[in-house]
Amino acid sequence: MCTFEKPTQVKANISLDDVCCKKQKASERKKGSPPKEKKERINNTIAHIQSGAGDTYTLNTANVTQMMIIVLAFLLNNGLMGISGPFVFFTDGARDLRGAIEHLFGFLPFKIILDWYHLEKKCKELLSMAINGKQAKNQTLTELLAWLWLGKVDRAVQVLRDLSEDTIKDKKELENLINYFSRNRSCIPCYALRKKLGLRVSSNHVEKTNDLVVSNRQKHNGMSWSASGSTSLATLTTVRRNSEDRNWLLNHDISFQFNAGTAKSAA
Repeated sequence: MCTFEKPTQVKANISLDDVCCKKQKASERKKGSPPKEKKERINNTIAHIQSGAGDTYTLNTANVTQMMIIVLAFLLNNGLMGISGPFVFFTDGARDLRGAIEHLFGFLPFKIILDWYHLEKKCKELLSMAINGKQAKNQTLTELLAWLWLGKVDRAVQVLRDLSEDTIKDKKELENLINYFSRNRSCIPCYALRKKLGLRVSSNHVEKTNDLVVSNRQKHNGMSWSASGSTSLATLTTVRRNSEDRNWLLNHDISFQFNAGTAKSAA
């Protein structure tokens, strides 16, 4: 049974996502060396944390494992671990993110919500590969999203199971979509009711943060980065976004708290 948190009792809404940029080559390829391999990417993991009062803070790390530790440290430093209420995580359905949350926060009340827009995007992508014809694809997509918006995962799966053989282009991609639903079943709520109750249904906060922290600076044509360079630049950007830059430059320290800039100005 799906339960819904009271907005006033939520300790924090935590949106998590990975954003990647092109990895810098170690050196130019020499004559006679093996052919070029697939372009490598560098990942940064970004977190957007919003308190129940609406205050926000941005975090970035080089990977998911590091991020979970930093998120936990931030929540402890802001006194959120000792008060009642759940943490609500928003993700794109990535298995590593979900596994890391469940591993580290399993002793606390929390829930994971699959971001609606990633769910919709996944349906569009896999249906395009699984179904013949634009009309059949669009008709299936409309019916699928209608059931998913209501949190009816079983009915959505049945829509796919009931497709006629001549409609299916690739059974493997169809099964991939069904498995995606099954794997994320517990993270697919009734989005319609969440919306009506004024609760969040997406991780768009962290999507925008991805652009501001990494993409706008690091994903231009011709750019490539070392792992340390990419993460370091993203870290500097988060320090500035959190209004911690002055404290860092003058005192080589950060407060690691909501409203850091306001607190420093008042001091």
